[in-house]
Amino acid sequence: MYSGQWRKDKRHGKGCSKSAAAITYDGDWMDNNMHGYGAWEDTKTTETYTGHFAENLRNGSGDWKGDNG
Repeated sequence: MYSGQWRKDKRHGKGCSKSAAAITYDGDWMDNNMHGYGAWEDTKTTETYTGHFAENLRNGSGDWKGDNG
C-alpha cells in the first residue's frame, strides 16, 4: 500500500509504502524507486536503515541497524 505523491502514474516525491512482506519505506521517491532520503524497515527482522537511497539501493551515508545492533 502506498500513500503519497504521484507523477505520471508513478510514485514520485514524498510517500510511504507498506508491503505485505512487512517492509516499510517512508521517504523520497523518483519514478517508482526509493531515491533520495528515507527510512526503510523490515518489521519481521527489526532491521532498519535511515539514510540515502539511489534507485532502490542504499547509497552514501546512512544508519543501518540489524539483528546485531
